[in-house]
Amino acid sequence: MEVYNDTNANGYLDANYGAGTTELKYLLVMNASQTFTVNPVQKTITSGTAHYGWGVTYGNVQAILIRASPPNYGYTGGLAASYTSIDHVSFSYDFSLNGNTTYLKTSYDIGNVALVLPTDPGVTLQGLSFSLLHTTLAVASHQLSVVAGSNPYDSQTSTSPSLVTAAQLSVDNGLTYEFRFRDNYTLLKTPTETHPALYVASPVNSLPVGAFSGGDYTPLIRVQDYVRAKLPDIAGLPSTSDLDYATSRLIYRIDYPVWSGYGLKHDPTYVAHFVTSTSSSVKPPPFGGLLILVIAAAGILGVFLLLLIVSLISRTRRHSRIMISGKSLVLRLVSVSVARVGFG
Repeated sequence: MEVYNDTNANGYLDANYGAGTTELKYLLVMNASQTFTVNPVQKTITSGTAHYGWGVTYGNVQAILIRASPPNYGYTGGLAASYTSIDHVSFSYDFSLNGNTTYLKTSYDIGNVALVLPTDPGVTLQGLSFSLLHTTLAVASHQLSVVAGSNPYDSQTSTSPSLVTAAQLSVDNGLTYEFRFRDNYTLLKTPTETHPALYVASPVNSLPVGAFSGGDYTPLIRVQDYVRAKLPDIAGLPSTSDLDYATSRLIYRIDYPVWSGYGLKHDPTYVAHFVTSTSSSVKPPPFGGLLILVIAAAGILGVFLLLLIVSLISRTRRHSRIMISGKSLVLRLVSVSVARVGFG
């Protein structure tokens, strides 16, 4: 979780560590919680569509406000400017399947952040903005392309951020996965306020070299190692994979320009498209055999993994079946909450 001072008033976090410039003030790293509540999967029916919801809540969270000081700017740990108390941090998910499209609403509910005395002189959250950093991993057995906004984007080759309202992943030029980024967040003041959330496709130079390699991020590294080891077993992937930001083609931030330490609620949408048909008059998709697509969105707080395997019966057949579990299509959802030692 990033805390920044929007000095140029464009709403989002500007950083170019290659040029030695950044608006980052602090990193906010959760350390421990007094309570840990799991909301198991529950099925509900809305307008004839089945929804599956689940989540997790950390209560009475202790977090450390780490100064963004060079050379690593807090991304490998660092000096604490203050300890903080967060009322709660919740992640909840709502998954549904409608025709050939799946929807995942991910809800963030982060309580008020209060500084805990003693703090360093001059430390305050008033007037500062808040950012959730994400990195994505996509692995496909066919040609994969990324579009942020309306233009191709690659965080590894781009040198500047791009403010976007949507991002897309395509396989063989067919739309496969969407990040729907046009929505608002609620700031839990009295009375509550609603503001637009800003989404920024971010280049790799917006993170310092070696970020997330320190001891403070051992739990995240363990999750990366787990994913790297298990994905080939789960999906029969052509190669091992990891969640290293330094290889991600789409790094993005969800920025909340108006914050000042108040609690907030937000629920962006992620959409996966299946290419299927039930009529013999419909041509099969342009790819045959086995399509494997893996999408992972990883943040400092956790990892969400969507694994989609679409196996077409053959190139000549004029139909395919959708199955939640079977040879025609396997859809698995894995939600892993990254908890530092002391959580729960």
